[in-house]
Amino acid sequence: LLKHVCCEPVTLADLAFLDRDYFHSLEALLVMAPDELVALDATFAVDDVSTGRRVSRELKVGGSSAWVDASNVREFVNLLFRDRAFDACAKSLAKLLRGVYDVVPAAALMLLDAGEASLALSGRPEIIVSEWRDATVYKGAFEIKG
Repeated sequence: LLKHVCCEPVTLADLAFLDRDYFHSLEALLVMAPDELVALDATFAVDDVSTGRRVSRELKVGGSSAWVDASNVREFVNLLFRDRAFDACAKSLAKLLRGVYDVVPAAALMLLDAGEASLALSGRPEIIVSEWRDATVYKGAFEIKG
């Protein structure tokens, strides 16, 4: 999500943060033997059941009649990735980004990468007690004298 906010490219590896099992399934497709790919009997279409009913959606024009094989499996995986990481959430993502950019201009966020944005929003994932102690100033009844 922060990569989207910071206008940073999102990669297939980033899909592991969204859905680890789906990511591993796509990785497995890329290393399958040609005869295993053909045995899947898959086309460039996906079934969407998020609305409670099955709706078939083509990943590309003519996708429901284009069979996946060793020559086009990389394209298939790329289209599945795009579908899951972008197309399936495009409306929600656009609304979220519009809200974020109303508060912080996109140009300012483009100066950060996703890691820096995470650090700015959440701080460090671990507390280093010695640094915390060195940065702490005690006042009033808690002031350390001497």
